[in-house]
Amino acid sequence: MFDKTEYMRRYYANRRKNGICTACGKPVEESRKGKAVCGICRSIRYVKRKEHWKRAPKSYAKVLVKNAEYLHARRLDRIAKGLCPECGRPNKTALRLCPDCHARQLEYEREYYARKHMRKMPIDTNGGKRNE
Repeated sequence: MFDKTEYMRRYYANRRKNGICTACGKPVEESRKGKAVCGICRSIRYVKRKEHWKRAPKSYAKVLVKNAEYLHARRLDRIAKGLCPECGRPNKTALRLCPDCHARQLEYEREYYARKHMRKMPIDTNGGKRNE
C-alpha cells in the first residue's frame, strides 16, 4: 500500500499519461495535447490566480524582495570564494561560469537568438534565386 503522497503522484502521472485533465478528469482537447489540464480548468486557474494577486500583492512582494536579496548575496559570496555563481562548483577557468554552466548558457542564448530572430526573417519563396 502507498502513502497518500505516492498515491497522488501516481494518480497524477497516470492521468497525464492518458491525456486526462489532472484537475477535473475529463479528456484534454486535441488542441491542448500534451498539457496537464483542459482549457476550462486552465481558464479557472487563470482567474483564481488573477484574483489572488489582486488580494495579496504587498505581502508577497516582501517575500520576493527578501528572496532576491538572498540570491544576490549568495551569488556574490560564491564569486568571492572562486566558485561558479550558478551551481557553486569550483571554477578554475577565467570565465565567469564553470564550463558546464557556460555551455548551458551558450546553448540557451543560441536558441533564444534563433527564436527571436526567426520571426523577423523574410520567407524565401523563390528557392534562393534572384528575381529578374
